[in-house]
Formats: sequence, C-alpha cells, structure tokens
Amino acid sequence: MKISEYLKQKEKVDILAQQDKLLSMIEINPEIMDGLPCIRGTRLPVYIILELLQDGHNLEAIIKEYPNLSRDKIKAALHFAGLVASL
Repeated sequence: MKISEYLKQKEKVDILAQQDKLLSMIEINPEIMDGLPCIRGTRLPVYIILELLQDGHNLEAIIKEYPNLSRDKIKAALHFAGLVASL
C-alpha cells in the first residue's frame, strides 16, 4: 500500500471515529422525554439546542444557560441533526 493510500484510509477511519464519538453523546430512550433525541445523561432534547442556535444564541450563551453542555455536545447535536436531515 502506498503511503498516500494509507493516509487516506487513516483519515477515513479518524472521521468515522469522530462521528462515533459525537453520536455516542446523543441518547434516544423512550423513558426520557418520550424518546426524543437528547444529550446523553440529560433531559435536554437536541431540538432545544437547534432552536437556541436558530434564535442567534452563541455557544458560550448556550453553555452558560445549560452548564452541563460543552462545545462537543453541541457539535454532537448538530451532527445528529445533519444525519437525520440527510435521511
């Protein structure tokens, strides 16, 4: 295998690992918020994060409002929404 092929393959594996990490932050449990997709370990639905962003709130304001959130968790919500929208 050429080095360039190896690097392309490694890049794909890294992207998939990042996606898995993000998706692991989202939980769908029928016993939590009636099964709405939520940030894992919270009762905060993904759609709330999307609405806050749509309304113009920046990441720092959202994290201040919901201290149990992080940039990665907000990124996970956006990634999840993008995947759902592509179905």
